[in-house]
Amino acid sequence: MAKFSPDEEETDSKPTVFPKTDSKQAVILNYLSHNTNVPTRKLAEVLNLSITQVKFYLKPLLQSEQIVANGTFKNRTYNLKK
Repeated sequence: MAKFSPDEEETDSKPTVFPKTDSKQAVILNYLSHNTNVPTRKLAEVLNLSITQVKFYLKPLLQSEQIVANGTFKNRTYNLKK
């Protein structure tokens, strides 16, 4: 088993990008472009995923400010940022 020494440099500093993640996020963005105030459960139905999985895909979109969340917990809805 190889050990990582502090003297070695990492060759790839970019995070791994998962194509499925990008496509799911694209579906979310497309759906939100045609619908407003979409609850998490509706996105879960559209994507055929659990609510927890949908939140995984929503998080980077929220952090990059591509979408906005309104409300809290069960009353949370999502819209594209204007």
